[in-house]
Amino acid sequence: MKPQWPRLCSSPEQEANEQTVEEPEPQQEPVSVPAQAAKDPRGPRVDAHVDEPAQPSAEGAALTTLDRYYLAWMKYQDERGSEPSDEQLSAYCAQQGLLGRGNKPISTANLRRHFVRWRVYNVWADQRAHTTSPAHSDVAQACADRGITAQYKRPLTPAYIAEEAEDFERRWQVLTHHHA
Repeated sequence: MKPQWPRLCSSPEQEANEQTVEEPEPQQEPVSVPAQAAKDPRGPRVDAHVDEPAQPSAEGAALTTLDRYYLAWMKYQDERGSEPSDEQLSAYCAQQGLLGRGNKPISTANLRRHFVRWRVYNVWADQRAHTTSPAHSDVAQACADRGITAQYKRPLTPAYIAEEAEDFERRWQVLTHHHA
């Protein structure tokens, strides 16, 4: 909600026009950054190469830029044994040829905002390997069990998982068919 500042000078017409303008509904802030890193080792997941050109899968979907960032994040962990900081991932992506605007390293803020989503995706993907539709409550509980939290260490909710489920499935399909 916008703060209401006193009007220093306004005409009755301006006030009438301003009163008829509807304020948009406040958007709920996505629960995404910063967050607690996972404490337990990751389970099995689907892998694809970071540096392969974007090619459509059997269903016609191609790796997105965010999929490539995710793959770099995973590759960094596989090579170094720990989750990178935003600065480390930006530098690593640059080494892999993944650059941002103006062929400069990807902004750390851009990368950092995806870390929770990628952690949750890994939990979801672990469950997706065993069922076609992981229960949102089960994924949320598995995240809690692994110490994966949202901003301010709030627990992830089934509603958050439900919001992300479509993109998680898309990524799952793209990465699964990308290696096929």
